Amino acid sequence: MSEHHEEQVPSYISSHDEPSAPPAEETNGFDHIEKNEIESAVNSVTKQVEEAVAEEVKKPEASAETKSASVTPKATESGKKVCAACPYNFLGGACINKMLTVSFLPPNVQDLVLWKCPKYTGAVFGTSLVLLLSLASCSLLTVVSTLLLLTMTIFGAYRFYLSVVFRIKGTYDETFDKASAFDLSLPKDKIQEFARILDSDLNQSLNNLKSLVLWDNVSRSFVAFIALYFMYCIGSTFNFMTLVIIGLVKLFTLPKVYQMYKVQIDQGFDKAMTCAHDIARQIEAKIPPQAMQFLHKFKRD
Repeated sequence: MSEHHEEQVPSYISSHDEPSAPPAEETNGFDHIEKNEIESAVNSVTKQVEEAVAEEVKKPEASAETKSASVTPKATESGKKVCAACPYNFLGGACINKMLTVSFLPPNVQDLVLWKCPKYTGAVFGTSLVLLLSLASCSLLTVVSTLLLLTMTIFGAYRFYLSVVFRIKGTYDETFDKASAFDLSLPKDKIQEFARILDSDLNQSLNNLKSLVLWDNVSRSFVAFIALYFMYCIGSTFNFMTLVIIGLVKLFTLPKVYQMYKVQIDQGFDKAMTCAHDIARQIEAKIPPQAMQFLHKFKRD
């Protein structure tokens, strides 16, 4: 027993002091499999992250395209259904935006209308309003002669003042000399360019008027007839000078108000347009198909 025990103890100690290593072949195979699995896992995770990032980047664009696609066709379809019988097309957002932002005017006139310089705009607006009110209350000859008399009186009084100052103090003012030397004649190239523009526009307007009067295009002549009838109704109610004054006041007030309250006004116009198109759609549903075909044909023409 003791010998057998002594033989087992050294073997146990030796095995404990010198731990046995796994075989080289099994270790190498395990390392090879582990490296392949780690590389494949890293590659798959990297690929998934790249795909997720690409989807997140494309998501806003896709949502915007989906939103525009979901809104635009409906508006287009509703426009195709309603526009033939709907008289509110000219009140669209683009038309209202262009009219109230006065984008069709030159930049200097836009700055004037939008009150970029209040002193200059106030002077122009006040002078124009006073002139139009004078023309509305008095005749044209009276207003023109009054303005000329007032101008001559002011300049005559100033010249008399300068002559008195020259006799007393002996100082000479060259204001009137400079004003006399100033040339008011228009350049010939500008006159010729204006004449060419006037010639082409006048000839085109006369030809268009002839076409409307002779009913060469039935749809255009019919629209012109309706427009002239509305002008007749407005003219029988308002004076021409009154309309000009109202137009001047709107020109100097509405663009500025729209610039300040653009969001609220656009929302109100959208609601009004929705109601108008809903009513037009209800009316259109009650119109016979033959009449709707004529309206669609008239719209295309």
